Amino acid sequence: MIDAVSDQDRSIKDQGREQASTGSRPSHNSEDDALNRRGVEYIFETPQEVSGKSSIAQFEKWTWTRLEYLARSPRRIRILRYLRNNSEQRETISEDLDIPQSTLIRTLKEMTEYGWITKVSSGEYTVTSMGSAIADMFGDFYMRFEVVASLSQLHKLLPEELMEQNPFSKDDLGIINPSDIITCIATPDSPYAPMQRFAEKFRTADVNNIFLGVSNPLYYNLISKSINNNSSIKLFIPREVGRDIFKGNRLNQPLFNNSISVSFTGNKFQYCGLTTDDSLLIEGLNKDMKSQIVVELPRTYDTVEDWTSYIISHLEEKSTSVENIN
Repeated sequence: MIDAVSDQDRSIKDQGREQASTGSRPSHNSEDDALNRRGVEYIFETPQEVSGKSSIAQFEKWTWTRLEYLARSPRRIRILRYLRNNSEQRETISEDLDIPQSTLIRTLKEMTEYGWITKVSSGEYTVTSMGSAIADMFGDFYMRFEVVASLSQLHKLLPEELMEQNPFSKDDLGIINPSDIITCIATPDSPYAPMQRFAEKFRTADVNNIFLGVSNPLYYNLISKSINNNSSIKLFIPREVGRDIFKGNRLNQPLFNNSISVSFTGNKFQYCGLTTDDSLLIEGLNKDMKSQIVVELPRTYDTVEDWTSYIISHLEEKSTSVENIN
């Protein structure tokens, strides 16, 4: 989905404001479509009474175009959910949600115009009652949508041989609670976010298996730290990647000999990943072998545990363990 606001977005916003002031609705070619849209408008225009009191948000003159605007980016939902618990300055929002300042300025301005958030005298942004209600209604939908879309993208990036047994193309996916799945996708605004997420897990977790299908200097410096935390760590790498890792003493070789089991898999494989006792983190690479998406799955689910075991076994079958590399 497009996060930046295009000329078409602005046109839709202007049209929405005109409809709000005149009470008119856009024309549709299909009568059924018009009725369906009108039905949505009616739901949001009519204050609902609960125990004799009006609902929190009064969606007066809410139009289909505003729903379309909202649907254009899950980022707006993320901001609403964040501000529901925190009143923050723009700089803090940008840092915590990893949103570029230029994009955030436009987004906050639009959301303020729609009455979803407000800027208080201290310069902090806070969510309105309408914005909070929107976050309640659409938050769960977006979370599930993003998870399913992310898993679908990872499925396309992973090699076919790895998908012989996986939790994505089976009914088993439905048993995994979306809130238990963490995803991070590269976007034009944040192209390195998945790689950074992968590296952060490297730094903070007790890793027991690492598989690196591509040379990435960012990860090399983290391998020694993982070794120090776990004396039985296993590293799976293609021979070409192994040469690059140990070239120039990037990894302390005596430490490697004593504390890590290295297995060379021959040809490169187009993914990276790591496991802990509790989770599987797998990184999908695009055709240029660049980080595109990272998905973290809990091994508490049998289907994830089975897939984790399958990946490790698959790498072991095509590997040869060694003690040094020249």
